[in-house]
Amino acid sequence: MGKNIILSGKEYSKNSELENIAQTVGLNPFVTTQFFEDTNPKVVSINTTWNRCSPISAHSVIVNAENYFNQIEGAVLFFDSSSYDKIFTQNTTENFTKATDELILGYTYLTLELLHRFSEHNPGKLFFVLQPQETKADSIKNPSKQPMTQQSLGLITSMAQNAFKSFAENVAAENYNPTGCFVYLLETSPETSEEQILSWIATKMQEDLPVYKNPKNAITWQSTETKSKFQLSFGK
Repeated sequence: MGKNIILSGKEYSKNSELENIAQTVGLNPFVTTQFFEDTNPKVVSINTTWNRCSPISAHSVIVNAENYFNQIEGAVLFFDSSSYDKIFTQNTTENFTKATDELILGYTYLTLELLHRFSEHNPGKLFFVLQPQETKADSIKNPSKQPMTQQSLGLITSMAQNAFKSFAENVAAENYNPTGCFVYLLETSPETSEEQILSWIATKMQEDLPVYKNPKNAITWQSTETKSKFQLSFGK
């Protein structure tokens, strides 16, 4: 039976297939769309707008999903670096402020709401999905790996990407083997399709919660090819 899950973080990519892909792999999706979206609102049929700058909007996303599903079983927070980098191209004060609100604070607002809901209402699974791109600093640190190119992330998106990764790891650390919310960290290559990502998530949604022998494994970023090598035992 499909699991009820919120999919967020893909508002800017205009991906009209996200809902269909999720349903194909066995998920019941509730998808966030861009606030004040200027396109035809046919992106998804099961959706709610998410104003990333507003903690009230984050709360509304959860309430709307609960009203639709009655119970939320999981949530996915995508961070698609390449799509964000196409928006924040200029290092202006306005862009830095906007990016801080939307690409950093927005994720924290929604995460806190999800953690509260899973703790107070019913246990759930939270997936942080990072789709990173090389930063200019990465290119300089590892020149032999790949020379610095114009495809490296800009300053603003690099900042937000690092913030998302650090935030996700610390949320996972604080919810290590919890009773309310279990956190998964997934890092994918640019070549990984959304179908692969959602298939991996659908599999994890059906599994019992893993119990990690080493807490370091709880903050290890997995890939869609990752096996359950970190699992010591399982418990519901």
